[in-house]
Amino acid sequence: MTNNWNKEKDKFKDIMTEYNVTDAWGVVDLFEKKMASYAGSKYAVSVDSCTDALFLCLKYLKVTGPVKIPEKTWISVPCTIEHAGCNVEFEDIKWSGIYQLKPYPIFDGAVRMKKNMYKKNTYHCLSFHIRKHIPIGKGGMILTDDKEAYDWFKTVRYIGRTVAEDGINYLLYKNDNVISKGWNMYMTPEQASRGLELIENIKDDNPDQETSGSCKKLTDLDIWNNNIQENKKICSNIFEKTKLKRLYLGCGNKYIENFVNIDIMKESKADIIADVKFLKEFDINSIDLIYSCHMIEHISRHEYKNVLKRWYDIIKKGGKIRLALPDLFALSKYYIENGNIDDVRGCMFGGQKNKYDYHYFGHDFNSLKKDLENIGFTNIKLFDWRQVDYEIKDWSRDYLPKHYDNGEMIPDKEWYKGTLVSLNIEAIK
Repeated sequence: MTNNWNKEKDKFKDIMTEYNVTDAWGVVDLFEKKMASYAGSKYAVSVDSCTDALFLCLKYLKVTGPVKIPEKTWISVPCTIEHAGCNVEFEDIKWSGIYQLKPYPIFDGAVRMKKNMYKKNTYHCLSFHIRKHIPIGKGGMILTDDKEAYDWFKTVRYIGRTVAEDGINYLLYKNDNVISKGWNMYMTPEQASRGLELIENIKDDNPDQETSGSCKKLTDLDIWNNNIQENKKICSNIFEKTKLKRLYLGCGNKYIENFVNIDIMKESKADIIADVKFLKEFDINSIDLIYSCHMIEHISRHEYKNVLKRWYDIIKKGGKIRLALPDLFALSKYYIENGNIDDVRGCMFGGQKNKYDYHYFGHDFNSLKKDLENIGFTNIKLFDWRQVDYEIKDWSRDYLPKHYDNGEMIPDKEWYKGTLVSLNIEAIK
């Protein structure tokens, strides 16, 4: 063993001679200085991966609350957030090359490598994975202009070992009183030497290697849907009090008694917050009725058939789906006859008050009937909102016009004499 160790030391002496340093940690220090100069930061601290760089930043900032990241990213990121003792929150945002761990000044820049990319007062984490612009094979780095953070990172990355007076080496273990706890997250001198070779050929402006469009959507994975079990309990409690298992999907600020009211918006009146596209809380053939009012048009035309199929699957045999949505034929006819775009704009295109409030497409009876039949539904027909066995004043009773010429609202009794512009359709499984 001793002979092998001596052989490796002799081999590395050639590397130290090449870079004019007197010890192995000097190679690491030189690589860090070159990276800091390239990126435009005061300091750089090498570690064994970008994931661990993020972890150390979270620990340095003593983060304990929720950390918000894009829902499309690498699975290692939410894992390390949880390992650091924090809660993960996902958001649907687009990014390229770099994104923030909100609300903290920590940035995951694993797939960006550009000259002067560093922004002041941030903790910018890099990756040297084999498929990155500097493909060492393994390794990461933290860019910072915070001297206190720099000193702390250098200590804790190497299991809490004390940095020597030269600021480069560490005290010999037998002489180190070790006053800090740490982690085994350092970059080896061998890795740093490879980094020094590769950085010589790095360009000033390299294309971002990944974007939100090329990453897995982590919220589609059950392991990040921690609220599913809690939602199941809430649903079970509601169903115990009702004869039928009925769902009101996309309830918003409406609420139907003796239904499980579901919406994706936390500000809604929903019993459970969930994505109605998946409904992972419910088993196959378990639901008596699904009701959705002016919500299906908020799902893209490339997705909505899969969504309807999922709803079909969880409905019992003999159960019903009841959909209310903008009637494209009635709206178009009304606009042609009356010529007032303001009357139809909201119903056609959505309120557009938040990212969920946009209409992606429209239907008439025949087009929706065809899609429902292809999925497996039968006995497809229009329903009368006056004849349902629950009370809800929603867009299923949407008539035009809504106002008199003087701008006053038309009372309900008169309003219902106008043109119904909601396509109210039901079907049986």
